[in-house]
Amino acid sequence: MKRILVVEDRQSIREFVVETLKDVGGFDVDGAEDGAAINLLDDNDYDLFIVDLYLTSSDLNPDGLDLIRKIREKKPGSKFIIMSGKSLSEHIEESVFELGITNFLAKPITVKELVRTVRKSLE
Repeated sequence: MKRILVVEDRQSIREFVVETLKDVGGFDVDGAEDGAAINLLDDNDYDLFIVDLYLTSSDLNPDGLDLIRKIREKKPGSKFIIMSGKSLSEHIEESVFELGITNFLAKPITVKELVRTVRKSLE
């Protein structure tokens, strides 16, 4: 069974994504609120990370792109999907492209789009 980590600072969205992927997609899914997701990497192997691009950031909690970079340092070759309720600026698009991320989910997310994008990303 494929394992997925969902990193989203808004609890309602995080719970929707986690429960949908468990119930509809049949995946093994964990959720994390923010940069604390890094702590889960020591004890878990994930096949895919779904990360909110605009996490509430601070010195202790990185934004989505910083978190992806940190995950890549610990787990090279990891696959990612970025979620966002905002459109991507040109600068952000360049950073996403440089990180090799090609899958994006625009909020609000539908069940069909979520499951389809996850399955595509895991191919």
